[in-house]
Amino acid sequence: TLFRSINMTKEGVTDESMLLYQMQPYNFDREVVISGDQVLVGGNCFAGTYNGIANMYSAFYETFWAMAATGKFVGSDQKVLYRTCHTYPSACHIHKPPKGYRKWLNMLGLVLPDLGEKVGEPLKLTSLIEPLKHLPIPPNCVVDDATSTTIWKDIPKD
Repeated sequence: TLFRSINMTKEGVTDESMLLYQMQPYNFDREVVISGDQVLVGGNCFAGTYNGIANMYSAFYETFWAMAATGKFVGSDQKVLYRTCHTYPSACHIHKPPKGYRKWLNMLGLVLPDLGEKVGEPLKLTSLIEPLKHLPIPPNCVVDDATSTTIWKDIPKD
């Protein structure tokens, strides 16, 4: 089956993090992180608790809006995830594969319990990128219940 019930926190993923699979070797370059011109994790497969996925959802769309509002490319979820994990590291538990990279389906087939590979310690990110401040307000269609409390936090409500 494609879906399995696993206890993410028992596997070592914190309740506020989402499990992601590392696809490329990690070499920090601040300008590349800001530009969103790099892939680090696969966007095709992830796992987490309700809180972990909700935390990533908010972090991802806050990063998405910050990148879009400053003219950065947002057409690849993997590139937005790269910056998201550097801005909101608690949202990401990046599993480093023990053998090789670019194995796009290995998380489905190897990381789940009893299939071989165990969830490892999260990848340590070299440096972080501060969230952007004073961004223009996103159009209403971008904001929803998951992101509204952070996006609108400094905006007076009428």
